[in-house]
Amino acid sequence: METAALTADRSSKTRTRFIDIARCIGIIAIIVGHTGDPGIQRIVYTFNVPIFFMITGYFTNDKTPFPRFAKRKFRTLIVPYLLTCLVMILTALLTASLTGNDVIGEVKLWLYASLYGAGYNWTEPFFISSIGLVWFLWATFFSSIFLRLLLKTKSTIRILLVITAFAVGFISSYIVWLPLSFQAGLCGILYMYVGYLFANAKDTAAGFGKETKALLILAAFAMWIAFIINFKGFWFVICDFGNGIPDIFGSICACIGVFTIAFFIEKYLKHSSRILSYIGENSIFIVCVHAVEQNFMPWDNIINLILPNAGKALSLFLLCIFKLVLSISLGCLISRIPLIRKAFGMK
Repeated sequence: METAALTADRSSKTRTRFIDIARCIGIIAIIVGHTGDPGIQRIVYTFNVPIFFMITGYFTNDKTPFPRFAKRKFRTLIVPYLLTCLVMILTALLTASLTGNDVIGEVKLWLYASLYGAGYNWTEPFFISSIGLVWFLWATFFSSIFLRLLLKTKSTIRILLVITAFAVGFISSYIVWLPLSFQAGLCGILYMYVGYLFANAKDTAAGFGKETKALLILAAFAMWIAFIINFKGFWFVICDFGNGIPDIFGSICACIGVFTIAFFIEKYLKHSSRILSYIGENSIFIVCVHAVEQNFMPWDNIINLILPNAGKALSLFLLCIFKLVLSISLGCLISRIPLIRKAFGMK
């Protein structure tokens, strides 16, 4: 048995299915995590954002010229961000017009949120409204650019710079939150670098015996479970890493656990793996749809209208289903529209 994310072929023109399955698991975890339920969050927040940084790092190398690399990242991350923000502003204008709210005020609110790119509402040094999940696109862009530049340095210097970048992002977040989720991007470099190291260690990992691989995987799952049990919060969006180093290590182990689960799904659940990998392939579209859905869909009102006397557990279940069905189905649907694919930099 090969060890999950350590075995993908980065040079292959075909997609690595278990990586796409891991993306699918990650986007599902993000969506259900946004239900606000603490029980769900203590599980999914251990990996739902870190895994995307690690996957991006896994597919990063220094073979592509930097200008071409940067242009590609801008096209596939920032252009989708801008288009999603435009949809949010237009949605705010429409809903304000229909409900009789302050149209200009709503448009300004979402315009400022789009320009600042924060994933959380801040009150200092001035009020900053959250733009929602798409904060992650700016953070990923910065992390990708920085890691690509660091790959030209010596390994010892690179490690020090990765740690320094994480420390600067983490510490400065307690002083002021900078625009475009810059600090989250600095912290994300660490996870991208780990993904990069995993990719370069795949040949070494392939030589491990079955017992060694099994022991390493069991150790990763044990650390992941310990992280869940001792969960104190892990909010990448504001550079809050809970218990610090133990939780950072735990989140890496959680990602290894997800990659392992994805690997087994690909190997033993062929039909399910095709569906899940298709969802994972289209994760960028689902992210953007979910960002709009999260900000504008009045789910509580809808659930109360359908089932006025639904209990907490049933309401939570319905909320998860509604959010997943809408975000995934609509995201996959628009991914098939050639004009939108082209706008998102996809073939």
